[in-house]
Amino acid sequence: MTAFWLRTCWRLCPSTKARKNGEQTKNRMRGRALNGCWVFRASIGYKYERVAGHGNMLVRDEPLASIIQEALQGFASGHFETQAEVKHRPK
Repeated sequence: MTAFWLRTCWRLCPSTKARKNGEQTKNRMRGRALNGCWVFRASIGYKYERVAGHGNMLVRDEPLASIIQEALQGFASGHFETQAEVKHRPK
């Protein structure tokens, strides 16, 4: 009988519901991260698209992804030395 009342109180108490929902969300995100999925907001140059059989997956957001790739490769190769050079690069 005591377990019945405890379950009833948990169902009626909104703060318990919110806490349980938070725990469940955290556990699901952790599981997805352990499976190699990105669980945060998409980085600049990427966007989420629904893919059949996989759910939402990160895909390149063109043309922004190509611009960012060119800038980072330019910095890595020494072609660009400052952000201003990237901004004023010839098109």
